[in-house]
Amino acid sequence: MILTRKQTLKWIPVLILFLSVLSCKDRTVFEQQTEFSGESWEQSDIRSFSCEIEDTISSHRILLNLRHTGAYPYQNLFIFAETENPQGIVLRDTLELFFADETGRWLGAGSGTLYAYEYPFKRNVRFPIPGKYEFRFEQAMRMNELPGIHNLGIQIERIHGNIE
Repeated sequence: MILTRKQTLKWIPVLILFLSVLSCKDRTVFEQQTEFSGESWEQSDIRSFSCEIEDTISSHRILLNLRHTGAYPYQNLFIFAETENPQGIVLRDTLELFFADETGRWLGAGSGTLYAYEYPFKRNVRFPIPGKYEFRFEQAMRMNELPGIHNLGIQIERIHGNIE
């Protein structure tokens, strides 16, 4: 059976969709969430995520996933972030995450009283050596108890080509 040009063109969108679903399937290398009891993040409460990374060739992006309630009292959130590699070398960053615009309107995707955000933490990262990596996060708002924070998570994705 020989297909005409018109019949062949009908199958191209289906093929593209199939290939894109197939290529995204293995993109997530690691994902983990942690909830805060009482929807409050204490200053002494350092949240830690550990994962094994074996791929030292591909580029990755690291995302922070965070949800807060409408009771969160600020427009932004400062976080101290540490990344420890398998050799014990620690890199420390200070992050500022924005939750609301200048008028006080929440920027996250809302569902009832929860607002969800996905922030790029690191882009185009290559892990130089295989092994256990640890990511630690500490709220840096200078409050003993920071109300309204529901959960925090991390997601590491492999980047295929230049697609991020």
